[in-house]
Amino acid sequence: MIRKFALIPAVVLVATFGLAACGGSSSGSSSSFCTDLKSLSEKGDSIIPSDATDSQKYSQAVDELKKLQKKAPSEIKSDLSTMIDALEKLQKGDLNAITDPNFAKKVEAAAKNIENYSTKTCKIETPTTT
Repeated sequence: MIRKFALIPAVVLVATFGLAACGGSSSGSSSSFCTDLKSLSEKGDSIIPSDATDSQKYSQAVDELKKLQKKAPSEIKSDLSTMIDALEKLQKGDLNAITDPNFAKKVEAAAKNIENYSTKTCKIETPTTT
C-alpha cells in the first residue's frame, strides 16, 4: 500500500510540473495553453510539495492546475481534472482513494496523456528516466 501511495504523488507532480521546456512554439488554439504549460513547468520544484503535510504547496499546485485547465484543449481537459482530483486527495490525506489501484491507473493514464500532448503539440520535452 505504501508503494502505491508514493507512486501517485510522483506521477502527478512529475507529469504536471516536471516538464522541461525545450524550445519549439505552438500554433492555433493551443498556443496560449502551451505557453502557460511551459511557464508552469519552469516553476517546477518551487511548487511541488516536498512534504506530504505541506498543505500550502498542495493548494498552490491545485490552483496552478485549475488555471491551466481553463485554457486546456478538449483532448486533455479531463486529464487535468484527474490530476487536480489526485492532488486534492493527496492534500486531504485520502489514503483510501490514492491507494486504490484503479485510481492509480487513471492517474497514470492522465499523466501519460498530458505528457504526450505536451511533447507533440507544445514541443515540451519530458525528462527521461533510466
